[in-house]
Amino acid sequence: MGSGPRARQSGVSWLREPPGKAGAPAMSGLIERLAVVRHVGICADMLDVVPAHRVRRMAQEGRRLTAQNLEQMRPGRRHATLAAFLLEMEMALTDAAIGMFEALVGKTLRSAQSARETRLQDEAASMSRVLGFFADVGAALTAAAGSSSLVSIHKLACFATFVST
Repeated sequence: MGSGPRARQSGVSWLREPPGKAGAPAMSGLIERLAVVRHVGICADMLDVVPAHRVRRMAQEGRRLTAQNLEQMRPGRRHATLAAFLLEMEMALTDAAIGMFEALVGKTLRSAQSARETRLQDEAASMSRVLGFFADVGAALTAAAGSSSLVSIHKLACFATFVST
């Protein structure tokens, strides 16, 4: 395989890199590597004629060997080993991308829930102040009910404050 996106790194070693911490850059890297594997165009049924245990061994060999080791193989064996390795990598990268997507969705959901709880607490504090104000107005109205003057209400708040609340 050719060289990967990093200088002096083979494409095989680039494909083997761990995805990293769940986040946009890591997800982008997984998708990029998956696109490269799929671009090669290895069909899953290509190795159907080879026994499954042999395909697993070739894939293991592909995971273990360096690009230089692969270059030293006979072309037929190298192609079969790379095909098994790439099919396995496609499955592994797909699984990793799905797992990371689930982690990112969970992280986003937890962040949204935290923001919602914070907003609800802020709104509850504000509502508590408003309800306290109206409770004081109600108490003043009750106290003023027996008298002809509304001085006690005016002491509590002017009309403009009452309307704005």
